[in-house]
Amino acid sequence: MERDRPVQTGALALAIAFELALGVVDANVSSEIALTSAFVLAPFALAIAGNWRHVAITAVLALGLAIASGWWNHYAGSLDHLTRITIVALGSTLATLAARALGRAGEQGARMEVLAAVGRLSGTEDHDAAITGIRSALVPSIAAACWIELPELPAPEDSALADPARRTLERGEPQLVADSGATIPLKSADTTFGVLALEKPGYTAHDVAFFEILAGRVALVLANVRLVGELRAAQARLDGILGTLAEAVTVHDEGGQTVYANQAAADLLGRSTPEDVLAARPGELAKRFTIAKESGEPVGVEELPGRRLVHGQTAAPLLTRTVDRETGRAYWLLTKATALHDRGRTYAVNIMEDVTQAKEAELRQRFLAQAGQLLASSLDYEQTLQRVAQLAVPWLADWCAVDLPGEHGEIEQVALAHVDPAKVAMAEEFRRRFPPDPLAPNGVAGVLKGGDAELFPDLPPDLLEREVTDPEQLRALREIGIRAVMIVPMRVGEETLGAITLVSSDSGRTFDEDDFLFAQDLALRAATAVQNARLYREQAHVAATLQASLLPERLPATPGWEAAASYQAGERGAEVGGDFYDITPAAGEGKLVFLGDVTGKGISAAALTSLVRHTVRTAARFDPRPASVLRLVNDVLLGLPRLSPVTLVCVLIEGTRATIAAGGHPRPLLRRDGEVREVGHHGVLLGALGEFQGEEETLELAPGDTLMLYTDGVTDTPGAADRFGHERLMAIMRDAGPTPQDVLERVDAALRDFQAGSAVDDRAMLVLRYSGALTPALKLSQGRPILRSS
Repeated sequence: MERDRPVQTGALALAIAFELALGVVDANVSSEIALTSAFVLAPFALAIAGNWRHVAITAVLALGLAIASGWWNHYAGSLDHLTRITIVALGSTLATLAARALGRAGEQGARMEVLAAVGRLSGTEDHDAAITGIRSALVPSIAAACWIELPELPAPEDSALADPARRTLERGEPQLVADSGATIPLKSADTTFGVLALEKPGYTAHDVAFFEILAGRVALVLANVRLVGELRAAQARLDGILGTLAEAVTVHDEGGQTVYANQAAADLLGRSTPEDVLAARPGELAKRFTIAKESGEPVGVEELPGRRLVHGQTAAPLLTRTVDRETGRAYWLLTKATALHDRGRTYAVNIMEDVTQAKEAELRQRFLAQAGQLLASSLDYEQTLQRVAQLAVPWLADWCAVDLPGEHGEIEQVALAHVDPAKVAMAEEFRRRFPPDPLAPNGVAGVLKGGDAELFPDLPPDLLEREVTDPEQLRALREIGIRAVMIVPMRVGEETLGAITLVSSDSGRTFDEDDFLFAQDLALRAATAVQNARLYREQAHVAATLQASLLPERLPATPGWEAAASYQAGERGAEVGGDFYDITPAAGEGKLVFLGDVTGKGISAAALTSLVRHTVRTAARFDPRPASVLRLVNDVLLGLPRLSPVTLVCVLIEGTRATIAAGGHPRPLLRRDGEVREVGHHGVLLGALGEFQGEEETLELAPGDTLMLYTDGVTDTPGAADRFGHERLMAIMRDAGPTPQDVLERVDAALRDFQAGSAVDDRAMLVLRYSGALTPALKLSQGRPILRSS
């Protein structure tokens, strides 16, 4: 482009003045001195300005003066004159050509500078800033003024280029207005979206060609501004959408560098803004957390689904339990990852859903179900509490201990659990060396004395220093690394049965109010189980004592006879049973042997058993005949205020004779000469009918004869497919050893093998064997208990 016009005009005036002055000097000096060749100096000097037209004017003047100098120097037409004219002509021509070349170079440089200035605006993100920058680049370099017409930026109505600009916008072609300037279309993908108007007279078609190139750059700048704006708007919408999600969303590359994160991800990762997440180095964020699977197995960074995907591996959703080491917060995350391929690179899009509430509810429900099964599975509450403590570790806490008040006011630890057995041993040694003070106002001692549950959600570092004065004890507690503590009472009503202590250490987690309430719920269930176990023990002791009082401690001895008896309670945990047996002296020289079964369980059954037993013993002293005894028992039962049916079998032994009668009871079995058969009559149930007519059967016994009396609990014992029955009992008795003890042991073993399940009735058996010996032998084997339970 041309240089500044006033400067160039001044240079032309100086050059002309110089030429005229040089001509005056040349005309007035001696003819011997000719300055003709010096006229070429002004064109050469003016060529530096780059205006070839001015140089040409000066060259014409210089050539005219060179020609005229031949007359005032008196050598016109001479060879010297012609030579000098030729030098001026050639020099002026060269100067003009040089000025033209310099002008074009300057013009191209200026245009390049304008294009560069516009190009530097490509990164501009603000629309107004881009327009301002374009105007600064074009004015005054190539235009006196310029403006841009866009849909959102209309053309100025007072401009001479307003109408040409509208035609350019309609036709998409440049318009050259000689007296005003030019309008150039701004295009994007062959679509005209605006007009660049340059106001300055004198533009040529050559200028318009350049302006079209310039308009392309301007259109690119404006398109970039618009594109950046759209991208920012799209990103803002994306951030707005993802920012409202409760789930954390991150994107990272193959190296683990995070390139995107929403606010939920920043909150989850302990950072203030998503930008803080992006600034973190790969792996830096994970160092803050302890990450484990549901089984408790640690999870490495490379095992996360996103990391597996970018390395070309399959990645299933992963549920992890994450603990923030700084805050102690523990939560469950379900992480899903999807691969994103872009420009030859692989990115992982991670969605981390916080499922803590649902997972904690599931785990707590599962825990309480398992704890309930454990607490109900055994009446040994100390063993049960140890299993519950182990169940709480490490899901609820890193340590769990259960303490109960001792008989003499001391604190007795009945359970202690940690995943590391070595640490359990260390804690037990610590407890042995530093037993708790039962008089302490707080802690376990305070809770056991009726104090409130205690929660230390995040233990202050100086609390141990304030509470523990022994340096060695303080050092041991620091080795455990206690961070949070809950002490909850095992309380039933107003009575405190124990205390459960839950400690967080290795995991670094803290306890919140939900944990505290859950621990108290667990303690309440444990207290109920302990209370039930203690009550059952007391009840079982009372029942065993009562049952023993209803059975003879030892069968009396009778010359010539051997005897053995067995009693076994029914279901585990059942109350006092209704089976009974005894051998009592009878009127005369005989003995009355009897075995019966009353209806029901518990205290009422025990009372009825006692009544029948003592009635039989009393009747035996006056009229020992079995039918008479059964009749008397029936009359007594009928006199009771409610129906009280009883089955009973009596055997009166007099020397070698045995008289048998039964009332609704299974008939006794007789083993003789290797054969077994039923003897006696079944009879009518006692306590059911007004008149009892008993039938007696008398047997003359030989040495070796064996009688078995039993209740229906023996033959009704359930198996996998049927009942034990009389046939099996008779077969076992036939094959058993000779002594009554041998018979009982064989039957007991057979019943244990046959029995399926625990729902059985009480069982009582009494076996008599006539030996014919002269020494008393009606007794039990030494040391064998009569009362047994399943």
